[in-house]
Amino acid sequence: YPEVSYMNSDLYKDPAMRLQRTTFNIPGFNYAKPEVRNYIMAAIRDMVENYDYEGLQLEWNRQPLCLEPGASQAMIDTITEWHAEIRRLTEHQARKIGKPYTLGIKYVGSLDQLRTIGLDLREMVRRGLLDFVTPTNDWQSSWDIPCDELRRELGPDVAIYGSIEFSPNYLHG
Repeated sequence: YPEVSYMNSDLYKDPAMRLQRTTFNIPGFNYAKPEVRNYIMAAIRDMVENYDYEGLQLEWNRQPLCLEPGASQAMIDTITEWHAEIRRLTEHQARKIGKPYTLGIKYVGSLDQLRTIGLDLREMVRRGLLDFVTPTNDWQSSWDIPCDELRRELGPDVAIYGSIEFSPNYLHG
């Protein structure tokens, strides 16, 4: 119940800022809304500029909620450009600290599935927005992600990292 949860921002408590057609139990922020993108960008900017990190992994994996399924090309482009803004922020931070500040995305699902909700990883990699991707299988470790196919599809300029999740093969940790 997002409207009464103490864990959510006032912005999230506004139903107009949340996705309406999600299959998950709790609807996510609707990144089609500029207010949502600005809110999340402010949190990302704070983390990049004010903490002693050397990189950033955006997690689109637990519940990959970005746009309503069937996102238009215009909205996909908007989300890609939003990620480009994050990349510019990390590049600025790299110049400031004098060493690389990597940017990547951890995700669940296929690249085609992600694109339907606005996340065009192929385009982000093509544009040089990402240093790495981390395919995963939600909260359960997956041992059969086709990384060789992913490498062929994304090319040599992006690292592909594995991920061991909290519960490998449904064995609770």
